[in-house]
Amino acid sequence: MKKNLIQHNRGAALITSVIVFMFTSLAVVAGVVQPAVKDFRTATVFAESRTTHVLIDSLLEDAMHRLRHGIPIASESTTELPQGSVTISISDVGSNTKEITAHTTVGVHERKSQMHLTTAEGVSFFYGVQTGQGGMLLSGSSGIVGNVYAHGDIVGTGSSTYITGSAVAANSSALSTDVQNGSSGIPPHIITFGQATGTQDIAQSFQLSESSPLYKISLYLRKISTPGNLTIRIVKDSSGTPGTVQVATATIASSLVTNSFAWVDVIFTTHPTLNVNETYWLVVDGGNNTTKYYEIGANLDSFIGGYAKRGQYSSTWNVLSPNVDTYFQIYLGGLTSTITGPSQWNRLSVGTSGSGIAHARTVNYTSATGQIYCATGSGNNKSCDTSRPDPEPIDWPVSEGNIISWQEESELGGITNGNFTLSGSGTTSLGPRKITGNVSVGGSTVLNVTGTLWIQGNLTVNGAGRVRLDGGYGSGSGVIIVDGRVIIAGSSPITGSGTSGSYIMVVSNSDCPTSSTCSSNNAIDISGAAGAVILVAQNGTINFSGSASAKQATGYQIKLSGSTNVTYEEGIANLDFSSGPSATWGISSWREIE
Repeated sequence: MKKNLIQHNRGAALITSVIVFMFTSLAVVAGVVQPAVKDFRTATVFAESRTTHVLIDSLLEDAMHRLRHGIPIASESTTELPQGSVTISISDVGSNTKEITAHTTVGVHERKSQMHLTTAEGVSFFYGVQTGQGGMLLSGSSGIVGNVYAHGDIVGTGSSTYITGSAVAANSSALSTDVQNGSSGIPPHIITFGQATGTQDIAQSFQLSESSPLYKISLYLRKISTPGNLTIRIVKDSSGTPGTVQVATATIASSLVTNSFAWVDVIFTTHPTLNVNETYWLVVDGGNNTTKYYEIGANLDSFIGGYAKRGQYSSTWNVLSPNVDTYFQIYLGGLTSTITGPSQWNRLSVGTSGSGIAHARTVNYTSATGQIYCATGSGNNKSCDTSRPDPEPIDWPVSEGNIISWQEESELGGITNGNFTLSGSGTTSLGPRKITGNVSVGGSTVLNVTGTLWIQGNLTVNGAGRVRLDGGYGSGSGVIIVDGRVIIAGSSPITGSGTSGSYIMVVSNSDCPTSSTCSSNNAIDISGAAGAVILVAQNGTINFSGSASAKQATGYQIKLSGSTNVTYEEGIANLDFSSGPSATWGISSWREIE
């Protein structure tokens, strides 16, 4: 009995030892495994989170790539992947803005991000017509349905010309001396010119620091005997010498110059705005007589902005020795603008139904339904309201930066060298694209614009030829930049995509008819129906004739004749001009959302 009890106790002790050992071992194993399990779980959570991040970014980048290259993509889709599910939705939230929302789930982890893409270059047109110092001329029964803001005169000469909105003619900036060299008294150097063919003209180069209309110049002159009148030219530079492209001309009567040195003024009849920091030449063109000539005061190379040459206009020029600069002064600004109708019995009509004001320093022969704000006036349907000051100039709607941006967009699609001609029939799609020559659309062909076009030559649309935006633009608008002239004739419409609010803007960089190479042609000549087109020629003249029409026009000078009209649409006030339905979309925002 005792022996059995001892054996039983020994067995219980062994079992107890085994159990204690097992629990101890489990504790040790748990102590080792638990951190590893924790680390594994942490790594899994991180991996799943990282996977959601990679998947959602890849999804957004894929959508952006497809939009940029015109690859079809559904507006909403869900894809199941081994790692989890991904969902994407694409919607239009503006005329040229797309919102891409991506949602992904991996395990229990979710992530949601949103990207906004835009191709827009915003431009605002607040007036049916806006002009520079060239002003606006209406003849026949032409008119503007909308408002007009001119930096020059608004003149109606036709029997029934009209502006249904307000007409404002702003003054230029106050008269100022932008460039000057020399002073009164006996000059230290004297330049003789007008004695012989090779020395009959004197020229002085200069650059302006202000963008304002050219008003007048002053020259420090005297004459020897009785020479003839002087021709004054402002010309563009040509490889460091006076060129033959004239910007402005004037005449100094010989009677205004005496036999003693004195400042002589000449006021230009046209008042172009010269480019800032561009070299121009003031050419004083004399005769060819050994006993009857002119002299101009000068100093020794003290004018930093240019230098003098002597020679013959459109021929040879020579640097003077020693190097000297002429005494001259250039005045800018100082112009006041007017609104004028044909006569007291045939007034220019401004406004409708009680709205529509006329506002200028001087208003003559105008019938306005609203107030007439002016300092002086005559022949109007009401007297001048003098409570408002003269209107001030406003900025152009299209900047040089806008144009450069559009030109860069066009080159993304490649370059076509030489002319691009469409004739016969059919539809051809083009854009974005840079064309180094002329573009002609005739016959019954259709040019379908799929991106921004930059034409370095001329654009001609005639016959039954058409230019239209691709339907992919939707309510967006497109741009055609033309370095040369634009000719729209016949029944040639230029239209948007077909969606309301879509327009084509045609921009001409030409300064025609100013340049001698223009042969008196205009920057834009339009004589046919034009559809949803906006015309811009901020350096030149836009000429409407026949039954031509447009939705908005902005030019240095604008002329309307016949029964032409510009009908302004309110939506043009804020337009986004896209580089195309398959254009290079840019990221405007990219963020994670709840």
